Amino acid sequence: MDRRRLRSRRTWPTSLTLIAVACAALLRPAFAVDAEYGVNAGFGTTDNITRVAADEVDESMATVGAFIKLNQESTRLHANLAGNFSYLDYLDDTYDDDVIGTFTGNMVAGFVPDMVEWVVSDTFGQTTTQPLQPVTPENRENVNYFSTGPRLTVGHGWLKTQLDARYSDVGYEVSDLDNARYTGDLALIHQISEASALSLNGHYDQVDYDQEIDNADFDRKEGFLRYAVTAGRTRLSTDIGVTEVGGDVSKESGFLGRLQLTRRTSPASALSLSLGRDISDAGLSFVQLQGTAGTEGTQPVQPTGNPFVNTYGTLGWSFDRGRTGFGASVSHFDESFERTPALDRTRSSYGIHVRRNLTPNLQARAALARSDEDFDQSTQKFAELYGMVQLQWAVGMHLSLDLQYEYFDGDGDGEIRDYTENRLWLRLAWAFGRLENEGTSVPISTGAYR
Repeated sequence: MDRRRLRSRRTWPTSLTLIAVACAALLRPAFAVDAEYGVNAGFGTTDNITRVAADEVDESMATVGAFIKLNQESTRLHANLAGNFSYLDYLDDTYDDDVIGTFTGNMVAGFVPDMVEWVVSDTFGQTTTQPLQPVTPENRENVNYFSTGPRLTVGHGWLKTQLDARYSDVGYEVSDLDNARYTGDLALIHQISEASALSLNGHYDQVDYDQEIDNADFDRKEGFLRYAVTAGRTRLSTDIGVTEVGGDVSKESGFLGRLQLTRRTSPASALSLSLGRDISDAGLSFVQLQGTAGTEGTQPVQPTGNPFVNTYGTLGWSFDRGRTGFGASVSHFDESFERTPALDRTRSSYGIHVRRNLTPNLQARAALARSDEDFDQSTQKFAELYGMVQLQWAVGMHLSLDLQYEYFDGDGDGEIRDYTENRLWLRLAWAFGRLENEGTSVPISTGAYR
């Protein structure tokens, strides 16, 4: 079946500069680079590829993929990226062959360090096209959010002025939501100490959709006071202010509040907390979810051009020392649409994961996650459970064998999103860089479409 409308290449990671930095860093040992990269190939089978309550369809799949993580820190360049891509061949032809994956990258190049800089960022992944249906290859699309622009910082000592300008391009593989964004930020920064700063911030964001028949262009304004501190094992940022959205949509304004906290509670454990209320949209929601712990896989972003009030809270904790690692995460999102209240919904998710090195060459992993979704103005309520168990055997210095079992259980109203599915994967991975000392590790979302 031909289910794709590939209108452009905007749905692929477009930050070619970041990719060039990665290649150059890997080829030049003089760079202070922390990198791991590799390729994998394998075979999988499932007993319910279409995720239906009855008349399940078996499917066999072949996959090849590549993954990379890189961090670069120097006087003139700060870059970090992580990418994981898989090509899926559905051997029984239930669906067309597909390419899925994730990519997040950020780069700051200092022409004059700390004064004149150029910023590039890119986020790539998948979202659903029909929120009321289960995630299948027919109900997901690639999305890419690319942003670039200059940053100018003037002033020294206790008072600085920072100006940012960005052009962003958001591309969708299927939905008519492609848009361009023009963003400006102004910050007056008072450096309280070497570790803390207080700033007065103004933000303006103009969103222009390519398809204006079904989508209304809008602009978003924010004014807020920010306090940020980085001290020892703690990093904290708080925003308090007001936000307004207008343009071709009805004007809406309200309170803006955001808090970001990370705390290394011990050499082996870390805690992260995020709370907030602001006005968001599908593109920003996609980027936010890609960076939230416990939200691996296809993101449940509603395919609409309308902005909405986003109230959220996330909490994550991780422990990693020696042969053992484990962690937990919880998140809650409340979306309120002024123009289309039928889309109002709340979503909650919970997850735990554990890792144990059974021997120097054998590693076991397990993960369990649950999500709940409730549309406020209808009777639609959904819950989904995901479980995973993985064994990974390091065959050699660069080579590993990976056996992975996945279980999916959807619980919906009637037969909508009501299904169970069992998957089994066998993969071979070649990994290089820092992974040589840690054992190869194929991300648990590889090949799955949660």
